[in-house]
Amino acid sequence: MQQVARRLVPPRYPNSHGNKRGPSPVLALTAILMFAFSGLLIGFAVGALAHQHTPTQTANSNQNTHPLITQAQAPTQTTTTQTLQLGCPLIGSFNAAEIANGTASYNLSAQARDKSGGACGSGNAVHAPGITCKLWLTADDHINQTLKGITPSRLAKIDTLAQPMPNEVENALLFDPATPQTQLCDEQGHITWKYSINPSVQPGQYSLLVLTDWKGISSNWSWVYITVQQNA
Repeated sequence: MQQVARRLVPPRYPNSHGNKRGPSPVLALTAILMFAFSGLLIGFAVGALAHQHTPTQTANSNQNTHPLITQAQAPTQTTTTQTLQLGCPLIGSFNAAEIANGTASYNLSAQARDKSGGACGSGNAVHAPGITCKLWLTADDHINQTLKGITPSRLAKIDTLAQPMPNEVENALLFDPATPQTQLCDEQGHITWKYSINPSVQPGQYSLLVLTDWKGISSNWSWVYITVQQNA
């Protein structure tokens, strides 16, 4: 009897539902996990590639981005100077008797004052720059004529104050070079002269006059009486 060769087929076992079981569930789960993991790796790679192509900010990227800062100019300050109304200057210590020998030295000081006081020289001290002061000698009996001769037009011209005053005994006072006859008071309105009496001055009664003049706008004067003596 001739036998027919048969092909051996591995048996299939039924699953729990009576069906024939296909591929193993473990293999299917493994395939799914591998596919998910490969997708995750691709996502990381794409993100890294995109990050590498993102423009980066350079160290100098902030240059010229700040607004220009300009220094504001300080407001111009205008100084308003109040007009000084000078009263009689206050004459300080002096020598009532002076010797005309050209060597004996004397000092006379004065302080500019305003017109706030009633009596001459009783006003408040004026502490301000720009006050021109002058000291000169006149004969006692000429004092009225001297004062009348000091006209407002003369006092308004500062450049003429150094010229001889009316009835002045010219070259009677020999001034120390450091304290000239006509000079500016200090910024406190104070002045001091150092001088001697010229031997040519005759003995007698005289007046020492002090003039204060603020820029030719306001002026005033005071005087004291002295006795000039010759060398004994």
